Amino acid sequence: MDQGGRAWRDGPEWRVWVVIGIAAAAIYLPGLGRPLRDAEAKYAQVPQEMVQTGDWLTPHLNHASYYVKPPLTYWPAAALYSVFGVSETAARLPTALSAFLSAFLLGRLGRRLFDRQTGLLAAILLLLTTEVFVYCLDTGPEFGLISMVLLAFLFFWRWRESDRLVDVCLFHAALGLAFLAKGLPGWIIGLGTASALLAVCDRRALSRLYHPAGLASFAAVAGPWVAVMAARHPEFFRVFVVNEHFHRFTGSMSSNDALFPTGLWLLLVAAEFFPWVVHVPGAGFQLKRMVRAGTVDREKAIFLGIWAALPLVLYASSRSKVDFYGLEVYPALLLVVAVTLMDLMRGGRFASRRVWAAPWWGVAALAAVGFAVLFTSADAAWVRDLGIPSIPVALMFLAAATLAGGGAAFFFACGRPRAALLAVGLLSIVLFQVQRANYAAGHEDASAKFAADLYNQHARAGDVLVTTELPEFEHVAALVFYTGRQVVILRDREDSIMHFIEPDRDALCIDGPELQARAASGQRIFLLGDSDETPQRLGDLGLDPKVLGSAGDRSLFVIGRTPGTG
Repeated sequence: MDQGGRAWRDGPEWRVWVVIGIAAAAIYLPGLGRPLRDAEAKYAQVPQEMVQTGDWLTPHLNHASYYVKPPLTYWPAAALYSVFGVSETAARLPTALSAFLSAFLLGRLGRRLFDRQTGLLAAILLLLTTEVFVYCLDTGPEFGLISMVLLAFLFFWRWRESDRLVDVCLFHAALGLAFLAKGLPGWIIGLGTASALLAVCDRRALSRLYHPAGLASFAAVAGPWVAVMAARHPEFFRVFVVNEHFHRFTGSMSSNDALFPTGLWLLLVAAEFFPWVVHVPGAGFQLKRMVRAGTVDREKAIFLGIWAALPLVLYASSRSKVDFYGLEVYPALLLVVAVTLMDLMRGGRFASRRVWAAPWWGVAALAAVGFAVLFTSADAAWVRDLGIPSIPVALMFLAAATLAGGGAAFFFACGRPRAALLAVGLLSIVLFQVQRANYAAGHEDASAKFAADLYNQHARAGDVLVTTELPEFEHVAALVFYTGRQVVILRDREDSIMHFIEPDRDALCIDGPELQARAASGQRIFLLGDSDETPQRLGDLGLDPKVLGSAGDRSLFVIGRTPGTG
């Protein structure tokens, strides 16, 4: 083994983690200060309202209660706001830090299940996964949930080795934190995976997993917030438990716009696991051989299988889901890829070089064909219809994928997996830069900041900011974040999804006649809506809107005396 390999194996582990952390920060943190996209804005605005109101238990959005998610993942951003002030960077930084924490905990879990090198490799693979980086371009709660589930599994496996009650209690306490991060999914995935594993491998241990002290630990962590919310808000259980969990699962949730077809969702989960998705079938087959030979413990292999399958089945069965829920599947699959890739690095007793090389020959061939087609048809109408932000950037990525894919295939085939991994890692980093550039180029179409800026420029006391319906939790939050003003929502004329259970949120929704009445009273109204449809709708109400500015297919209209006319 070369000197770098010996350092990897024998050097102080903290030094390796420092290097991983510095590299991750250099790749992930630049560009966090760009304008908020509508889709992420609620996770930036809720912490701001925590700081403004001083209420860190009841989340608020648009200055109305918004307890559809527990508060744990809002608190880091609120703390940063309190110290450094409100900014897009402070809003997004906790997501990236949670991803780094997840990588570290995955590494520690990989060490406990297998060995140090496998754990470190799994952490690196996580940070080089496409959807992990893309999710960290925004702000959101997913890695808060993932990190707490990883923490719970660390305590679970420590309990499996020690059989100490304190580890059972810590396992359940970590699940309590997972519940506070995102509600019931964290508890179901953590406890469900552990329970299913014991049901298969060690039924006698099930009763010890459910020790009263352990259950009490979960209640001690998660219970106080639930009790406070139930006491404060009579509708809490109906909103948080019934609507946000059971109705979300069945697709009948109020304001539900996340009804992905299951087939499309599974396809996205697979695609966003690039580049490691190409190795999952081969790694799974190789892991099976390693279990049969006794190189990998059967119970641990079953654990990884159940852990990957449970969230996949849970969300595939749910009617309401979005693509990034697949992030909860990836850690288990990454440990499968890591333990089998380490076997290849150590001589490949159970690995086939051809199996590891074959997917990358395919990637290189597809990328080369894509490059040729795009290069020769860049001006074609069908290419313009694809909405590629930058043809030169797309060509550069396809060229990089051709070279890196071919390089990875060559090095795997030659028995040089470290060089192959380096080629794949460089391809991931190139893809990350393409994604960052796409986000920056498309921020005007994806952000209501333009409308907030115009409102801040022209509004005066007594004016009101209104928006048409769309996905309420998205663009409304961006408007509030950048204006500091409560926003009124104009219901759609037909098939409105704005029928909130919380009275204070529902009170912010108005219909056409009420908008008409406000305008008749002399109140000047700024309204964000579709550039083509909104003038016709307002014209039907006898209102004469003027356009202040547009971005993408949305415009900010003013109803009443035009700003600047006196």
